[in-house]
Amino acid sequence: FGLVAERYALQTQLDRLLVRSAVRLAGQGDAVAVELTGATVAASDFVRQIELEIVAGGLRPGGLVIELSQATITSPSAAAFVQGVRAAGCPVVVSRASGDVSRLGYLKQLPVDGVKLASTLVVELHRDASRALQTIEGFMEQARRFGVFTAIEGVDDDEVRDQVLSLGLDRAQGPLWRADDPAAPTEAAVSAQDVSAGDGG
Repeated sequence: FGLVAERYALQTQLDRLLVRSAVRLAGQGDAVAVELTGATVAASDFVRQIELEIVAGGLRPGGLVIELSQATITSPSAAAFVQGVRAAGCPVVVSRASGDVSRLGYLKQLPVDGVKLASTLVVELHRDASRALQTIEGFMEQARRFGVFTAIEGVDDDEVRDQVLSLGLDRAQGPLWRADDPAAPTEAAVSAQDVSAGDGG
């Protein structure tokens, strides 16, 4: 039990440093997303820690985006955490969503802002595009029912980008946008609107 407690405490400490760094980066202009662990979501004082970092950094609402995995978002402590961070001005996004579309049932109870589909669906697009696109469309349909945006991670070429954005996904991100620039951030993002504007030029 002691080792488990020590591991959870370490995760929470690392997440505190992650939030602090993200707030500093977001203060330079662009929104920054951080994925937090289940241990952090369960910590009773972490929402307050986020509030203090935001105030100290003078961060605008929406500057810090909180990402939670499907496992974390369905944990018993998630509801209070989600409500707390959204009240502090942080959008909440479910990250790495995959599997059965019915797993999005938590959207009925939790006021999240977006759902980001897992990069495994991009891998599936290369193997069986028809099946993968059907799965993506299913996630999109459920997300739209609850008024949340949809995104996908792990996009690695132009064909995949065009496929997912043509479906109506709001955003795509992945290694495609750093292929020509080794110094670029590990995750860049583009929206369907961005692509339309670029094609028009």
